[in-house]
Amino acid sequence: MDEARQVRFFWTEGTLDALKPGALLDAIRFWQNRRGDKFAPAWKVDVLLEIPVALAPMSNVIDTGNGTPPFTFRFFGTGLVNLHAFELTGKTTDAILPRGFKESCVAQHLITIERRHPCVFLNEIPTRSGSTYTHTMVRLPFSSDGSSVTQILTVEEHNADAEEVRKVFAVCKPDPLPRRA
Repeated sequence: MDEARQVRFFWTEGTLDALKPGALLDAIRFWQNRRGDKFAPAWKVDVLLEIPVALAPMSNVIDTGNGTPPFTFRFFGTGLVNLHAFELTGKTTDAILPRGFKESCVAQHLITIERRHPCVFLNEIPTRSGSTYTHTMVRLPFSSDGSSVTQILTVEEHNADAEEVRKVFAVCKPDPLPRRA
């Protein structure tokens, strides 16, 4: 296992009150407008069509299944694909590399499922150059059945040079499939 696969990822829970105006507050307003008087808005196909255009590239949606990992990605935005150097639509959280990043994502999904309300997470990712990439995520629960969290919409904002972050994730791509002779 190479050094990049062993990188430690640190995260902490934030508060909605601490969010600055921008994409994350826009995401929360979008969620609140759909929610009405329920604990979470209903999941419908049109959610991805109605999400504000500026949010979609840095968003992803997981299906929570029975509430235990691995979770399946229903959608993984193009901005996230470019930033993380991998595409996860149709794959599970088990495909996230490096492992430390996967563990932090799964832990945050489990917290969101348990709490049944929007959660804010501050994540620190050390880069090979020694700097730290910081991003903030809002994880928003949705419910197809009106009683449990069945999907989570995540929107991310980051403060780093995308090229530097790509270097962290690019070295962690799974080995390519062998070619047939």
